[in-house]
Amino acid sequence: MNIKYNHKKIEKYNIEKKKSKQKQYCISMIPYPSGNLHLGHIRNYTINDVICRKIGIKMFMGWDSFGLPAENYSIKKDTKTSICVKKNIKSMKKVMKKMGFNIDWSREINTSNSSFYKYTQEIFLILHKNGYIYRSKFLSYWDKIDNTVLSKEQAYKGKGWRSEYKVTKKIVKSYFIRLSSSLINSILKDLKKSKWPKSVIYKQKNWIGKKKGFLENKIFAEKSKTFEILEISFNNKHFINIFENINYVSKYFIKKPHKFENIKYKYFLGYKNFKGKNIPLFANNKLEYNKYYYSSKINPFDNFEFIRKFKKKICLGFKIKKKKKTIFKILDWNISRQRYWGTPIPLFKCSNCGIVREKISNLPIKIKKNKKIRDLSIKSFYTICRKCKKKALRETETLDTFFDSSWYFLAYSGKKLSYKESKMIDVYIGGEEHTILHLLFSRIIIKILNKLGKIKFSEPFKKLIIQGLVLNEAYYYLKDKKKVWVENKNVKKKYNKIIETKYKKYNVISEGIIKMSKSKKNGIDPKEYIDKYGVDSLRMYIMFISPINKSFVWNNIKIIGCYRFIKKVWTFLINYNTYKNKTISKNKLLKIKNMEKNIKILYENYKFNIVISKLMTIFKILKKIRSKNISIEKRIIKFIKYLNPICPYITNMLCMILGFNKKYNL
Repeated sequence: MNIKYNHKKIEKYNIEKKKSKQKQYCISMIPYPSGNLHLGHIRNYTINDVICRKIGIKMFMGWDSFGLPAENYSIKKDTKTSICVKKNIKSMKKVMKKMGFNIDWSREINTSNSSFYKYTQEIFLILHKNGYIYRSKFLSYWDKIDNTVLSKEQAYKGKGWRSEYKVTKKIVKSYFIRLSSSLINSILKDLKKSKWPKSVIYKQKNWIGKKKGFLENKIFAEKSKTFEILEISFNNKHFINIFENINYVSKYFIKKPHKFENIKYKYFLGYKNFKGKNIPLFANNKLEYNKYYYSSKINPFDNFEFIRKFKKKICLGFKIKKKKKTIFKILDWNISRQRYWGTPIPLFKCSNCGIVREKISNLPIKIKKNKKIRDLSIKSFYTICRKCKKKALRETETLDTFFDSSWYFLAYSGKKLSYKESKMIDVYIGGEEHTILHLLFSRIIIKILNKLGKIKFSEPFKKLIIQGLVLNEAYYYLKDKKKVWVENKNVKKKYNKIIETKYKKYNVISEGIIKMSKSKKNGIDPKEYIDKYGVDSLRMYIMFISPINKSFVWNNIKIIGCYRFIKKVWTFLINYNTYKNKTISKNKLLKIKNMEKNIKILYENYKFNIVISKLMTIFKILKKIRSKNISIEKRIIKFIKYLNPICPYITNMLCMILGFNKKYNL
């Protein structure tokens, strides 16, 4: 049968496998619907699909549609957020279906749908009732661009995680999840036992920052030693009162204290009188954003003037009393945001009863979807107190998007969209950028729900796959000293130099090779490559170019090699029924069988790039044989089966055309 290879025809043809029982759960981190899918997303979901197809289970998909990414995108488009979200989900879903991802769409979730976030609100109320959530004034990180507080984890290197602008400090009332010592110790204990990648274990352990030492006169030290100076660290749980018994010379207020002589990054605070001697106190500037911040309303960096340089350092030797104390670098999780597009916090403030929880039977408390922005003056925020029946005001703040995503994966294995009767996820796939944010927050919520008896397991994921990044060059120009990102298609380069751009008024600059990102506009739309080379070629290239845990730079040319290989497979196998019956040497059969055993092990260890390499070697042997008998036919069936998870379209179509699906019950 001489049929010319036609990738477009193959794309339309995808046989659904027989529905089997979902014996395992392998899922990916869900995307923000704040634009189109780029190849970074496609890599994540292709890895997921290949694993699921090999095991014989379905994929699941959802949308992390609440929070800053979606709201900021809609503001730029000057469109209602709910409309933008629906439009982007429709666009992303279309690409996913075209890619052949074997997704069970009947279990699709959307964090901004009330059918989902009523359970988010229920989890909040359970935690609030059991004392895990409290409200407090706090010197918080404030993002001027996004107009909201951020948790410590979201103020990375002193900049907002989405805006990338320097955060400031502001006293704001916020809701927090209380991270007790027992809870954090439980997280650390399970971290040691986990089979997660070492890089993730290291980062989480370092972020938690457990530190043992001794406590005396409110001064924390790692061990007994002689001090030249006392360096103070600030932590919201173990705040050191430096304002007590400090002797200053000057009371003049200055905003930026001078640095102390020969001690980099340390600010001089004043003197602490200890046993009749003044000891100079310093605070480390590096602690301001990276390690600790403080619960005092007063910023100590703003209220002390540099007094004088020491010519001779004061040395004082004393032993700390051996009263053991443990502190943690990690802070209580700030979960409330001053934004419109998020899960409404199901509390109300009554002047008579104080803060009152909404009844679980009254959930969901719905977001006002007819609004573009958060308006605290609208009458719909008023309600009747369920206790005293007087007028009360609903909480106007919303939950952080990471609260939504901390439990969404439970909805796939639980009843309907609920977290109830859920199971632990077997394999979880995602990027390393969520090592601290999403992964740590998920562990916190699961630990608490388990402790309260709501779920039967204490860790969210058995196995964690951290995929490498898809990298691409990014470009920008400066406007009012701010970076304005430029799409790659609007820049032409020759000999590594920019020779032409759409933006002739501005000097376009290369940022270099960085992670593909919607915000940086350096993502590549997969549709262009699907139309040109077919879905199977794109899937194979993504899996073949590097090990799944390694990053790679996108290359327009190398995908052609995968396209040519698939074309050769099609041409060879489509003519299989025309080959003559001939015997095949035992040596060749043995060689192929040995490689098949290796491929099975490689699949189990997720070494997909080597799987493809082995399949290419097997095909080289097969195409030289050109014989037709039961032995060679079985080897061809094995070849198709092993290629199928990576290239489902062409393999399914070949099985139908050659009659293998009926003959071998495929």
